[in-house]
Amino acid sequence: MFGRSPSSPVSPQPNRTTLSWKHILIIAKCAVSLGILCYLFYNASQGGQWEQLSQTPKHWGWVAMGFFGCLAAMLFSFYRWQLLVRALELPFRLIDSIRIGFIGLFFGLFAFGVVGNDSLRAFYAARQAKDRVSAAVTSVLADRIIGLLTMFTIATLAFCSVDFSTLAESYPEKARALSVVGWFVMACTGCGYLGLAVLCFTPMLKKTRLFQWFVGLPKIGGILEKVSAAVVMYRGRPGVIVASFGLSAAVNFCFLLSMFSLAKGLTSGHPTLLEHMVIEPLAMVSNAAPLPGGIGGLEFAMKFLYVAFNSDNGVVVGFAFRIAFLLVSAIGAVVWFANRETVASLKESATEV
Repeated sequence: MFGRSPSSPVSPQPNRTTLSWKHILIIAKCAVSLGILCYLFYNASQGGQWEQLSQTPKHWGWVAMGFFGCLAAMLFSFYRWQLLVRALELPFRLIDSIRIGFIGLFFGLFAFGVVGNDSLRAFYAARQAKDRVSAAVTSVLADRIIGLLTMFTIATLAFCSVDFSTLAESYPEKARALSVVGWFVMACTGCGYLGLAVLCFTPMLKKTRLFQWFVGLPKIGGILEKVSAAVVMYRGRPGVIVASFGLSAAVNFCFLLSMFSLAKGLTSGHPTLLEHMVIEPLAMVSNAAPLPGGIGGLEFAMKFLYVAFNSDNGVVVGFAFRIAFLLVSAIGAVVWFANRETVASLKESATEV
């Protein structure tokens, strides 16, 4: 790829240019994440949150529950992917899903720009069934879409079910800002379901000129074509789709328990469990920001959302949740060490595409 032949000396130049811009983008993303974390850490120091944390009695049982909640969420997500792979009649065991899921989680957080979580999973599934590469890639795409759509749906339902009148009376500016965030999430959720509803008619749409025009668009067209292929493959498997959405709800519920448990174990004042039903999905939506591992986005959202619910401990809980997530991801380092030859060959395949 990119013309490695010695007889074509001009072709390597575009490769170097592409790589350099990619590296600049990675550095910029890391700088943004680091900047957000530094700002939040300094802001919490000025507000006395770290001093308050050191003086508050800790309840380590709740803290441990916060870690295991995060671990359970990831295991549910790995099982969801295995269901989606098996639905396409690909040979894939649950232990394979857990193993490559942990490795992908580790690389997605610590190996910025090398091989991401989704890429590693797709290459592994494709290797298991070399004659069904498109199906393997489709399973990863379907897993990502269902996870994100469920997360946005829960955030929308939570936003619509909570009464913000008290907050609006006491903190009108915070209430307005939270309202803007809520309406944005609701709009994204509506667009997501509308898009899926339209794509359910993909077999007929593919014959239209409008669909072909969209497919021909740079970048967007390729994504649209892959999503439409995923919809076609899973149209005849409604039971699997329903189960996958149910597992996605379980993932969010475990994250909710994790955040609430960490808040209860480390702080003396925090939002209620019902209020965390609004905080968790909105914070996890922020974690999906295009930053390395979402680092910075979730922590900033936690600070804002906790303040909206009259608590100053959002940064503390956000950092604690990030540490719990990193500890779970570190399991991937152990799994990677035990399977480093397999991962090395997958990385080689990824660079050749």
